[in-house]
Amino acid sequence: MAVNDTSNIDVYKSLSEYNRTIGEARNLYHQAAKIYGLSEGCFWILYCLRADNGDITQSDISGALFQPKQTVHSALKMLENDGYLELVPANVRRSKYIKLTTKGMELAKRTVDHVISAEIAALSRMSVSERQFFMQLSRQYTALLKTHMQNTLKQQEEQNEHYNHQP
Repeated sequence: MAVNDTSNIDVYKSLSEYNRTIGEARNLYHQAAKIYGLSEGCFWILYCLRADNGDITQSDISGALFQPKQTVHSALKMLENDGYLELVPANVRRSKYIKLTTKGMELAKRTVDHVISAEIAALSRMSVSERQFFMQLSRQYTALLKTHMQNTLKQQEEQNEHYNHQP
């Protein structure tokens, strides 16, 4: 389907509504980080540490947030230097677990724990079947988008390669 193809206007309306909804959700998290006085990077690291109570590494956080390791590393260093977390050697070579200090746990309780509680409250307002359907559709859309994006980006890379080899 071409971008300017108006033959399927309902798909465009759905896309627009989806983008507004996602944007609104992103803005809620952005506003929370701002009100709590945290950079978004620090906010999301604290969030990951509280939402995943197990052993977690920088690589785990990078993967969960879909952020480059260097971006996560910078925010981790800031939190570590401020005494909110510590890096503990893991069994895997050069890998370290990230642990909140007492000061970090207090910060999380004052900040991201409230966000997680709000998320739980919102999801709790849905029935079990609504939550399952919501997750099913979210996974389905993401899988379809991933397939189409990979195809689109592969085509673009091929075009770039073609144009880069022209005299």
